[in-house]
Amino acid sequence: MPSATPEPTDTPVPPRETLADGTHGYAVSSGASVYSQPTTRSAPVRRLAYEEQLNLRAKVRGENVVVGDQTWYIARQDWQNLWYQVDGGYVYSAFVWIPRPGEVLASQLPRGERWVSVDLATQTAKLLIGSSVIYSADVTTGKTGYETPTGHWRVNYQVLNETMTSSQAGINDPAEHYDVKNVLFTQYFDGLGDALHLNYWQPAGVFGDSRTSHGCVGLYLNDAQYFWMFGQPGMRVEITQNGRILPPQPATVAPTPPPTHTPAPRPTPLATRPPTPAPATATPAGPTTLTPAAQPANLAPQTATPARRPTPILNLTPPPGDATPRTDEATINSPLVPRTGTVTTTPTPATAHVLTATSTPPAGR
Repeated sequence: MPSATPEPTDTPVPPRETLADGTHGYAVSSGASVYSQPTTRSAPVRRLAYEEQLNLRAKVRGENVVVGDQTWYIARQDWQNLWYQVDGGYVYSAFVWIPRPGEVLASQLPRGERWVSVDLATQTAKLLIGSSVIYSADVTTGKTGYETPTGHWRVNYQVLNETMTSSQAGINDPAEHYDVKNVLFTQYFDGLGDALHLNYWQPAGVFGDSRTSHGCVGLYLNDAQYFWMFGQPGMRVEITQNGRILPPQPATVAPTPPPTHTPAPRPTPLATRPPTPAPATATPAGPTTLTPAAQPANLAPQTATPARRPTPILNLTPPPGDATPRTDEATINSPLVPRTGTVTTTPTPATAHVLTATSTPPAGR
């Protein structure tokens, strides 16, 4: 007798923490969606508009979107599996910016030149308009051997959701291999793969304290969101060490053995031949370095000793330098997701260290 078909069960309601009335946030990107459940595997309800205000009803634990199916060790940050219940469904927390007291949307800030100042000595980054500091954040920058380059830079490319690999950054040391997906809010600034971006894989305690990256400036979630909303192509980025610009550091790569030059073989002297009678008339002398001197006419045959061949001198040109240049360009597979529309700008040329946005930069460390 076949067993009875079990009654369908409702989808379990995820644990939720009700938020106070009036709690609200803003959509960080128009690339985010509202889903019917707190997972991207559920049906999307609608797309969000950039800076759309959202009434947040509850916190719900659901899919860990940024980690996904990655298996390498990733430190836990509290927001990684957090979703917000809003009108009509759920939004992943990475795409909801919640202002703290005194903070306003970047679009509501006063006019003026927007730029970023990063101090490697204090592991801090500041957003400025003119000479006024608008926002400060703790960061984690390049570790020893992969120092974030100081200098005057400009944002030349922005990617909402990026994949970063060591090969694209020109790093070939197996001990430093990485392949990181879902790097949100990425803003490249120096053409070497270094960028401002969300760092979701380090523990919260490293921000403002320890250098852990391969050259990028890593930000915690709230800060990465605001830097993204504040930023724009061509925005100036100043990287200093206690206010000073340091000489550029050489790229750290696995050593490449120098090319080995194999010298050409020396010519082997010919074996002694049997004596040959001299001709009746003198033979005109050939090149002095290759042909033995002619014997006088009417001279009785005798054993001839070949003239000593000159030892060839090999003029070896030293091999070219073996330094392997760092790869400065790589194909970026992640699509650029505009927030308010497609913006293409060419930054004004600045000083010697300023990179203009004239080429597609590589993916970042």
